[in-house]
Amino acid sequence: WSLDDLVRAVDQAKVRAARKIGKPDDYYTIVGCIAGGEAGVDVADSLSEQLGVLSNGTKGDFVNRRDKRVQQELVRDAGLRAVRQACGETFEDVEEFLRSEQFPVVLKPTDSAGSDGVKLCHSFEQAKEHFHHLLTVEAVNGGYNTQVLCQEFLQGKEYVVDHVSRNGVHKTMMVW
Repeated sequence: WSLDDLVRAVDQAKVRAARKIGKPDDYYTIVGCIAGGEAGVDVADSLSEQLGVLSNGTKGDFVNRRDKRVQQELVRDAGLRAVRQACGETFEDVEEFLRSEQFPVVLKPTDSAGSDGVKLCHSFEQAKEHFHHLLTVEAVNGGYNTQVLCQEFLQGKEYVVDHVSRNGVHKTMMVW
């Protein structure tokens, strides 16, 4: 499917739904496009742009918003404390960081979901092995990892905060 095919399918579904209840073809207006899960975020962003509805978009500061390295850099750029990290396509890109960082360290794909590929590595050798492993396995969302992120291990309680924003209004949905 191309993005144009998807837009046509949405338009056709909208017309079918209107006709089913005896309304004119333009009865329904698409006002948003929300991904049902992590794997659909990029498609939802592209589709929402094509449909001309409110969107996170595919351009600007958030073009790589699912990239775990970019997420931390945006936090740092906002003046907040962020995790020390190094990212690379080759082990040589992160080797200096791993030689200078205290173990354990966390390794993860930059573009995956949940805990897919995340590993706490307790030695340089273990980190090197996992780095190479991540570049050879398929990610949970499909495709192959092209970069690996190495981060300092933050010890302590971890909280997950689900937050949404729209038109400058920010709401915390869940903390766990």
